[in-house]
Amino acid sequence: LAWEIGKRATLSPQALLCVERRLIEAGQITPAYRLRLGASRNLGRRVDHVYNGGFESSPSGSAFDWTINAGGEYRDGFVATIRNGVEFGNLSNILQVRFTGQPIRGPVATQTLALAPGRYRLSYRERSAGLAGSKPPMWAVRCLPTPDLLTVEPWETGEATLDWTTRTTFFSVPDRCAGQSIRLEAQTRLSALEGLRGTLATDDVVISAETVR
Repeated sequence: LAWEIGKRATLSPQALLCVERRLIEAGQITPAYRLRLGASRNLGRRVDHVYNGGFESSPSGSAFDWTINAGGEYRDGFVATIRNGVEFGNLSNILQVRFTGQPIRGPVATQTLALAPGRYRLSYRERSAGLAGSKPPMWAVRCLPTPDLLTVEPWETGEATLDWTTRTTFFSVPDRCAGQSIRLEAQTRLSALEGLRGTLATDDVVISAETVR
């Protein structure tokens, strides 16, 4: 019905988001993603596996865009916001997270993905302060509808520039994954329970397909 209406008139953003989320709730992630690509009017010329990976645009409300948990100092153990990164030596926007020492409840940011089965590379840049001695949160990809973790702990690649470090990991998407989610979360249950103190800035979250040789 949404497709038929979309052929004749522009779907309102509210209607599109409603249908999209209903499809995702029903486990129909690929049709929901196709609807977003076909019916949305403001996606831009290029759509990568991770949408808005540089945090340049405000979240649109789509599940295939960032959902930022603003958090609370005591309720969630962190406060998160998208902001300009000039003071961090970054000319574009970043996602900044301040951890308050309270237990971390839930992911900081999440986005639904529609990756086909195959092998992929995940990379991102980060800059932290005050987290020495603690395992910093990491970007993780999980299978849907089960929460099975697909990624492993990333490693540093290249030299740090202006205190920014690029981290990379590889992962495979099996046939059983109806969809995936990428989320910024605590590395271990223990670190989530104990909480962290410090700040983390992150940017340029990219997933690219790996060519099988």
